[in-house]
Amino acid sequence: MASAITASDEFNDVVLHNLALVAPSIMRQGMQTTQWQANRSFVIYGDQDELVSPASLAKFVQDRQLPHTVLTTGHFFHGKLVELRDALQQHTLP
Repeated sequence: MASAITASDEFNDVVLHNLALVAPSIMRQGMQTTQWQANRSFVIYGDQDELVSPASLAKFVQDRQLPHTVLTTGHFFHGKLVELRDALQQHTLP
């Protein structure tokens, strides 16, 4: 969605800020080539993600030098909502 907003003339007045990519589907959605513009982007994912390779996510954030948090959890963050909230708050700037 961020890529579509960035590329569209319809959303010229929209400025993305604090864009959270939570367990992004980089393998299925072609995120390797997706470009977006945001004042701040960050990634949160689980080290036991069963749908998106944690190694691929680690490479994704490293290649883009994105701030990130890795939680001890799977793709759906079961039982980890407090930790997810804390990670979101940690990365979100006013």
